[in-house]
Amino acid sequence: MSTPFTPDYFWDVVSSHLSHRDDFWHIVNGPKREVWFVAESIAALSRASTGHLKTGHRVYGEQSYSSLVKDFGGDIGSLDEDDHRKLPDITVATDYASRLLAVLEAKLCDDFEPANLDGAKGNLQYQLDMARRVFPAVPVIGVIFTVHHLCRAVSDKHSAVEPIRFFNHVSDHAEKVMNFATYEWCHPDRIRPVPCLQKIKPLGGMFNGQASLGIGLLQPRGQKYIS
Repeated sequence: MSTPFTPDYFWDVVSSHLSHRDDFWHIVNGPKREVWFVAESIAALSRASTGHLKTGHRVYGEQSYSSLVKDFGGDIGSLDEDDHRKLPDITVATDYASRLLAVLEAKLCDDFEPANLDGAKGNLQYQLDMARRVFPAVPVIGVIFTVHHLCRAVSDKHSAVEPIRFFNHVSDHAEKVMNFATYEWCHPDRIRPVPCLQKIKPLGGMFNGQASLGIGLLQPRGQKYIS
């Protein structure tokens, strides 16, 4: 049997992997940061797999629902035709690729851009609900990468200086725009500060400021994980 792929496993592997990036300030001030976070998560999870066929994981990025259903089964008829081409951010299968263990959708909230959580069909709950319709027996996990920039965060006095206040601000917004009768945080502290990535300064050059990272994980209430 495969080892279950759980939110705790994701947190342990990905936060440990990212915590070693001393160039974090420069990364989060560059382009396509959400793509970077997803790519680094895939690399970290792949590296952490045991490599043993009975216990390892195989991690995919941006496989379309039509391709996933072809490989793993599922109810693609529940989607609009346009959604057949949608690409879940991360999918995890058993290492012998016979069944899915989890589907993950990620969002980056940077300086509190709420559209990243609740914008039209790109919103996090819509994407998680879509995965649940196609694969009703497969666990889904929402990932909120939250970046705080000192001096660039929202003007509210409670979130402008301390990263944890900004993380709480984003957590509160998530609870307003998502259905928390259906979903819940995976951890009591909601968006958790990533160790060694708090108030990181630039490596050098004519730059200043600080950047911090938090990761929040969401799941459907009462969700069970496959083993």
